[in-house]
Amino acid sequence: MKFTALGGAGEVGANSYHLEVDGTGILLDAGVHPKRYGMESLPLLEALRRKEIHAILISHCHIDHLGALPVILKYFPTQRIFMTGPSFPISMRMLHNTVTVMERLKEEKGVSEYPFYTHQEIDMISNLFQAMEYGKPFRIPSMNGYHREELEGVFLDAGHILGSAGALIRGKEGTVFYTGDTCRHDQTVIKGAIYPKEKIDLLILENTLCSSVEAERKKRGNEIQRLAAEIRRVITRGGTVLIPTFALGRTQEILSILDRLKKRDRIPDVPILVSGMGKVFSKIYDRFALQTRRKDPELLFKNIQTQSLNSKNSLTRRSFKKPGIIVATSGMLSEKTPANQLTYGMLENPKHGIFFVGYLDEDTPGFQLLNTPPGKEVTIDSSLPPRKKVCDVLTFRFSAHSHRKEILQIVEELAPKKVILVHGEKGSVGWTAEMIREMDSGVDVIIPETGKEITL
Repeated sequence: MKFTALGGAGEVGANSYHLEVDGTGILLDAGVHPKRYGMESLPLLEALRRKEIHAILISHCHIDHLGALPVILKYFPTQRIFMTGPSFPISMRMLHNTVTVMERLKEEKGVSEYPFYTHQEIDMISNLFQAMEYGKPFRIPSMNGYHREELEGVFLDAGHILGSAGALIRGKEGTVFYTGDTCRHDQTVIKGAIYPKEKIDLLILENTLCSSVEAERKKRGNEIQRLAAEIRRVITRGGTVLIPTFALGRTQEILSILDRLKKRDRIPDVPILVSGMGKVFSKIYDRFALQTRRKDPELLFKNIQTQSLNSKNSLTRRSFKKPGIIVATSGMLSEKTPANQLTYGMLENPKHGIFFVGYLDEDTPGFQLLNTPPGKEVTIDSSLPPRKKVCDVLTFRFSAHSHRKEILQIVEELAPKKVILVHGEKGSVGWTAEMIREMDSGVDVIIPETGKEITL
């Protein structure tokens, strides 16, 4: 077996990994880096030279795992793409939205390489996608499959977002399990991940939260209570609560939490506004409500009373003239997004509250805002003057990733011979490597470098 990280080594972004088992080349995910632009946002395509890709497995449809797929298909145009049933419609929506974002960035930031692909090209590749059932084995094809026995793959629910999966790959050289983004514990909508019951030779393991002590200590129930209390406080003084979220996954989690709190009279009955892509993905969640592992299969987002937040009213103060709750993209306050624009209008009004509910990268406007002292100026849009941070800015832990204790539990249960640590900053993978070696010195722990092939 051989492994090459094209991205996602010592960082979270442009996640893509080339795996060779029994002479068959498999690409695990094909993401773009959310903090970079143009060619710098892509995985290291140069590392694919002289390599073969016979099949592509997509663990889930967040853009840091999916966004480079049409680019890679220009170099490998006939490979079949395997993903779960729910991921297929999500992937189409996500890729089309990515084209729109790239077209905007080309105009606003002058990124000449954008767009990497067009709406028409996305429609043309859709026939390469194969939607697979959870837990049902499928054959991973080889270009020379009639000369050798083909590999077997199985998708197991990763508990991260709708359609997310860990990929189990069985071959003569060994059995591999790629966790993708995995969440061991139950969330409000999605149940916790399922892991293999068989012997694993190689574990490719995510490490998103492994440098965070706080993520391990925070209890979801306590965070929901704290969120309810802070919402009541803001609404009581006549303000509006802005919750920046990712459109896929986190928006649905927050909407389900807000709906439950409203029904139990834990928060005031005020309007909830949701940005467009969040509503789009909520419809797909409803479509697969009875076909996926849900904590409450009867929960339908169409039954949660919300109003649409469009680009026109997101630019004005009408959106928060009256008390209410706004759930808007993006989760890290990327420039020119609804959440960023609303934040700019709310910052200097002490009535309002901005509540982060997810991961904030250090280089994002959201992280800068959260860590700016009250009363100090902060720049959240490079094209606009800075503003004073006067309103409440808080953060809550509602992660869709396993915390570090759970990551170690995965290693302990699967007892792999080798572990490759990916999808985590250097501090995260370093901590995990040290803990695994203390826990079991017989496990070979590998921290990959981008573009460097590892023979296993």
